[in-house]
Amino acid sequence: MQINYLVYKMEAKFCFICNLDEGIQEIIKKYASALTNIGVYFLNSEVEEAIYYCSQDLEDALRTTISYWYWKQNNGEYFHTPNNFLIKALKKRFLTECCANS
Repeated sequence: MQINYLVYKMEAKFCFICNLDEGIQEIIKKYASALTNIGVYFLNSEVEEAIYYCSQDLEDALRTTISYWYWKQNNGEYFHTPNNFLIKALKKRFLTECCANS
């Protein structure tokens, strides 16, 4: 019962994910709590756009953001810009892909 409530609460909060396919929705739900706790704001329009246009490696970008936060914490540093870091991680894939196709 607790898990269903949490999923419902996340869906209401991150309603933009309703427009994404089920696989992407599941990936976001899997990491949403951790990312929110480290300061990612999913309702930021730039974050929404980066997620929406990330066609591959979404899960890697989300995990990389969380891993970087842990690294900063272990080194006594503060993670000042989690949104910006996530956006860069999401965009890096299609920038790399775009350059490879040129």
